Amino acid sequence: MWRGQMVADMAASDAGTGPNAQSAKLIIHAGFAKAGSTSIQVALMNNASALGKQSVFQIGSDLEIGSGGTPAWTIQDAADQRKSLTRKLIDSLAKAHPGDRIIISSENLQEPNMPALFEGLDMYIDIHIIFYFRHQFDSIPSAWKQWYSKDGTSLQDYIDRCLKKGYPSYLKSVEAWANRLPRAKITVRPLVRNLLLGGGPDSDFLHQIGVDTTNMSLGDIANRSLDFSLIHLMMKNAAQFYTGPHDVRAEQALNQLVGAKSQVPYAPIISKTLKDQIEERFKVENLHLISQYCEHSDPSEIYRLIMQSPRSDLKAYTEMSETEILERAIRILANGVGDQRISSALGDLIMDQIN
Repeated sequence: MWRGQMVADMAASDAGTGPNAQSAKLIIHAGFAKAGSTSIQVALMNNASALGKQSVFQIGSDLEIGSGGTPAWTIQDAADQRKSLTRKLIDSLAKAHPGDRIIISSENLQEPNMPALFEGLDMYIDIHIIFYFRHQFDSIPSAWKQWYSKDGTSLQDYIDRCLKKGYPSYLKSVEAWANRLPRAKITVRPLVRNLLLGGGPDSDFLHQIGVDTTNMSLGDIANRSLDFSLIHLMMKNAAQFYTGPHDVRAEQALNQLVGAKSQVPYAPIISKTLKDQIEERFKVENLHLISQYCEHSDPSEIYRLIMQSPRSDLKAYTEMSETEILERAIRILANGVGDQRISSALGDLIMDQIN
């Protein structure tokens, strides 16, 4: 059992009158993964000076105010050691001025065990916890592309694992925060462009916390993703390309080569059958999440909007043969580096096999 309640008692004692003892506010951006977290964090970094003029600051790796963003490893180390962050944050937040808005942003805060790190903190300061989410049939393939393909796991195997475990469960994570910090305000925002203030997660997040975004640098494109056919090829040769799930060197190099030049028609990554399976697995809890936490007059309209996907007459990646995937990858590489260079590279590969 974590010592959250003991720390909470200390917090109440220190604060004197509870969370209204000072008028500063703590904003916790707790995810979810693959739902605009990087865009939000880039906006906070790029606009740190302008945000500071509006009394908006971040908690840094040392858990002090104004020392840059909060790296995920700071949170993960505390979780691994089952070490509460509450006492340290109480000490840091005691230095806040009335009206300050202090931000902690880390997408690994989505995990249900993370709220225990902060238990009792809502007795000391007003807390607003904000989540952004995409439907699991979008976030699961995106997570596979970024992390889980790097150990050679196929997309189908990863989808099967998620369906079996019911992961990611947005509702389970949000309810974990609600249970550990019952005084906190919780806002869940769907990553749907026409529902986001300003059209993106970065501008929407800043609006949610009352920031005037006039003249701020927003809308930076982050985490540019490679086409699934290229990820597939690297997945099939994971030991050559990656040292671990967070090794991005090969992807960065390939993005430099092909970048936005990969002009091939859009093709969905998962088939309609798989999409329907994922939708059915999470439907009940997603509807409950939207009804309870999305602050929208028509939850069914939000659900309809998050279910929308771009249309395509092409086969989905999960329906393609190895040959079709290879042909798509070669077209992308040829567009990026040129037919002659691709021909030369393929020739070298063939000669290596012959020799």
